[in-house]
Amino acid sequence: MNQLKLHKKASKNQQKQPKRQQNNASQYSTNTPKIIPLTNLIYQPRLNYCDSLDLVWHIGYPHLTRRVRTLLPLIHMIKIKNNRVQKEDYMIILVGGEKGGSGKSCLAQNIAVFLTAECHASVIMVDCDPQRTTSDWIHARNNNADLPSINCVQLYGKIRNDLLSLEQHYDYVIVDCGGQDNLALRATMSVASHVLMPLRPKRRDLKTVSHMDDIVATCMMINPKMRASFVITQCPSLPNQASRIFEAKEVCRTYDINVLDAITYSRNIYDDSEESGLSVLEIEPKGKAANEIRGIACEMLQASNSTEIRNRLAEKHMKKMRGDYGSGRSQEKLYAV
Repeated sequence: MNQLKLHKKASKNQQKQPKRQQNNASQYSTNTPKIIPLTNLIYQPRLNYCDSLDLVWHIGYPHLTRRVRTLLPLIHMIKIKNNRVQKEDYMIILVGGEKGGSGKSCLAQNIAVFLTAECHASVIMVDCDPQRTTSDWIHARNNNADLPSINCVQLYGKIRNDLLSLEQHYDYVIVDCGGQDNLALRATMSVASHVLMPLRPKRRDLKTVSHMDDIVATCMMINPKMRASFVITQCPSLPNQASRIFEAKEVCRTYDINVLDAITYSRNIYDDSEESGLSVLEIEPKGKAANEIRGIACEMLQASNSTEIRNRLAEKHMKKMRGDYGSGRSQEKLYAV
């Protein structure tokens, strides 16, 4: 009798086990996401966390979202679906670096005048330096009615969204960052089309190249269309000091960052023009300093001269007019989005 009872219990247990497995399978299928190909993953940069460049991967369901703080090589395999990152005609120029005193503000100011006066572009400058060098220069410039005015705003911190908004209303947005690795510098690199990093041919400046290379490599994973370049500034004009310039360029070329052939020499006209709210292009339009600024701006923008830049802007405006015609979205709605 006992053996028959044990046999019946065993048979009942065997009949119950498949039901439990079916129940577990049904629970597993409802609680777990579907397996999705890698190309269907949506990668979006978190605009509120530009300091750490956080990423959000939406895998199948909205509640299955995880933040990734380390930038993985798999990002290059993910299809980017953010329209603002895919935009090709944006022109946000960052002039910055970790080393101070290399002439970042002076270079940004003269490039802004070149684009405004000779290329007939609408330019706005963004001053991220706490010293307010560019803001003071703009204030002195706008007091002179004979000079073409240039707008300027002061922004600090997480300025990515602000730059994208300004870019919709101006041909060029030139950002002047201070000589330090801060949040504004990295946030600008995440949306900049061109990054210009001035360096003097000195050891103290060249020591910062490796750190700037790391920052550029990190931001390139977020903004792969960014074109970063080093430029040697305040070079000595003596012939026996020319070896310093070549050595500085060779040090920069050891890293995977472009180095401009155009340079600037140490000239008093740069300081004199900045104090009066002018540029070297307005004091001596045919001088050596003016040609240096033209060479740097055209090489950075990959143009032969200012005429080519004007033609590009004309084509851009024509495309924008054709695209906006009949779109049905006003500027107020665009800002609301």
